[in-house]
Amino acid sequence: MPKKIILQISNKVLYTFILITAILAVSIITYAYTNPLPNPGHGADSVLIDVDSTEKTIQQAVVDGNLGPVINCDFTNWEEVAP
Repeated sequence: MPKKIILQISNKVLYTFILITAILAVSIITYAYTNPLPNPGHGADSVLIDVDSTEKTIQQAVVDGNLGPVINCDFTNWEEVAP
């Protein structure tokens, strides 16, 4: 028959342990959110696409209006902007 282990801890020790654990958890989460984000890879000016047999960067295709209509996204007045 297995023996039962009985642990006698006072409330003061228990609450102190819970408080220290909570402070450590908040500290670790805060540290994780304050680190800078990693480099996402590349921007729109470094990816080349073929537009009407002309090689352009995505940024240049957007500026030239080759990717279709541009939408004004101000979240209050959705309208199509002429290229």
